[in-house]
Amino acid sequence: MEYLKEQNTFDIPESFEQAFFRDPMLVTDLTQVMMLKQRGVIDKTDIKLLELIYELKFCTIQQIGAYADMIGMEKDELDARLAVLFSNTIINKFGLVDEEKYKGVLPGDIKVFYCLHTGGKQLLDAYSGEDYIDWVPGYVFSGAKGVIKIILAGELYLQFIKSNKEFISHVRKPHYNLKNAEFFGGDEFCLKINNKLTYFISDVFLASDKNNVVKQKLRNYETVFASKGWKRYYLDGEDIPSLLFITENDSVASSLAGTISEFYHFPGPCLISTKERLLSGITTEGSFLYHDRDENKLRKTCLEALV
Repeated sequence: MEYLKEQNTFDIPESFEQAFFRDPMLVTDLTQVMMLKQRGVIDKTDIKLLELIYELKFCTIQQIGAYADMIGMEKDELDARLAVLFSNTIINKFGLVDEEKYKGVLPGDIKVFYCLHTGGKQLLDAYSGEDYIDWVPGYVFSGAKGVIKIILAGELYLQFIKSNKEFISHVRKPHYNLKNAEFFGGDEFCLKINNKLTYFISDVFLASDKNNVVKQKLRNYETVFASKGWKRYYLDGEDIPSLLFITENDSVASSLAGTISEFYHFPGPCLISTKERLLSGITTEGSFLYHDRDENKLRKTCLEALV
C-alpha cells in the first residue's frame, strides 16, 4: 500500500483516498459525551482545541501544536488531551492512502490529519458559545486535493490569530451573489487594525488545478471586488478587502501572479503566499508577494506594509 508520509505533505497523487482511524459515521451518545464534561474528563482547554479543529475543518499535529503554544499548553499535555478526545469519539484522525475504503491498520509513519467527530460537535453545541455549529459527519469526507487546500488555508488562519492584530471573525466559504449566478469564496477574515475593521479574502490555488477553473474563480473575484459592489458585503469595512491567494511554492506563485497581471484587475491589494512564507510569520517581510506591473516581477511585502 502506498500512503502519504510525514515528510511529503504536498506531494500527493490526487487518486489517494482518506483512511480513517475510526468510522466517521459512528454516532455517539449525547448523554455519555455530556457526562465526560460533567466529570471533568473534558474541560475548557479541550473545548478550545475543538473550536480550532472545527474552524480549520482538517488540521495537522503541527498546526494544533502551534495553537497549543499560543494558549500555553505543553506538548505532553497536548498529546494526552488529543488521546482522550480521540478515544472518546470526540475527534477523529485519518491518513491518505492509495486504496479506496481501506480498512486495515494504518502504518505508524503515516501523515495524520485531525478532524471533528460527532461527540465534538455535541460539545461545541453546548459549550462553545456559538449560536449554531454548522457540522455534520459528512463534512469530514474530501478528496486528497481538498485536504491539502484546507491545510494551506489553515496556515493563514493560524497566522492571523498569532499576529499582533485583534482577530474579529472567520467565515468559511463566504457567499456572493453575481448577476446570473452565486459564488462561494475561500475564507473571509476580519481583523481590527488601527481601530478600524479590515477584511481579507483568501483562497488556495494549486498547480494541479485546471486552468479554466482557476480563471473562472479569479473572474468571479474580479466581479465582486472590481466595483463598488463589495460594499454590499462589507458595510462596516472602510477599505476594500485584500485578496490573499495561497499556493504550494514560489514557482506556482509566480505563474499565478502572471495570470492575474495579464487578465484581471483588482483595485485593492492582491497578494500571493505559500506555506513556507506563511510559516515565517505574516508580519515578516516576504511573507506575501505581489506582482509589480511596471517591472513585471514579483516583489515582497507583509501584513504590516498593508495597514
